[in-house]
Amino acid sequence: GVVWRCLLGCSAPAKADRARRADERRAAYRAAVGAALLDVPASERSSEDGQMLRQILVDAPRTCPGVPLFAHDRVQALIVNVLYVWAAKHPASGYVQGMNDLLALFLVVLVDEATGGDGSDSTRADPASLSDAALDDLAADAYACLNGVLESLDDNYTIQQPGLARTIEEVDGLIRRVDADLRKHLDAVGVLLLQVTFRWINCLLTRELPTRAAVRLWDTCLAEEHGFRTFFPRVFAASRTFISVSPPRRAA
Repeated sequence: GVVWRCLLGCSAPAKADRARRADERRAAYRAAVGAALLDVPASERSSEDGQMLRQILVDAPRTCPGVPLFAHDRVQALIVNVLYVWAAKHPASGYVQGMNDLLALFLVVLVDEATGGDGSDSTRADPASLSDAALDDLAADAYACLNGVLESLDDNYTIQQPGLARTIEEVDGLIRRVDADLRKHLDAVGVLLLQVTFRWINCLLTRELPTRAAVRLWDTCLAEEHGFRTFFPRVFAASRTFISVSPPRRAA
């Protein structure tokens, strides 16, 4: 958690400055929640904001279904607050489905850290042991981390999603270079790469990989400069190539 916050620019690199920076970002987040949610009567929200909030309320319970951490009411409320505040402050994109999955990985790491977990099974970390104040601080940190990733991929989520289209084009070029047979096969059966990669890229493989593997992948993407722009497409293309050459499993 500490390393991710530093890599995303949410926390000061110098240990002596971290407490002050943390207090500042947490105060800013609390103010943003008040301005976007708590101090705004439902009757005064625009129809667009109301619709966006309703979509977030629908998607929050869908986040990591069956994972104990996300069954807690306070975690559900945290997800709604973080996503809505971020969307309200970024009207060019607003809320896009899949952002909840990105937030989920940050929550897994941050809750595990806050509850003294060892990372062996972060999805079972119990937020019930955290005070309201501690969970509010965690929400602010999750917001800052999510903001760091989304701002680095801002055009993945704006109208027509040009960043996502560019990533798919890069993956397509890599596959054509390293596994021409796979690309020819996709062409032969009429499969567009967009059809099979959209969710994987939109959610940065958080739905496809086991949590520990997703955390490890994100470790590298965050450590690399512009890692989600440069390193992630190569991992993605390599995984498609690996699947194409893996021998089929025999029926039991």
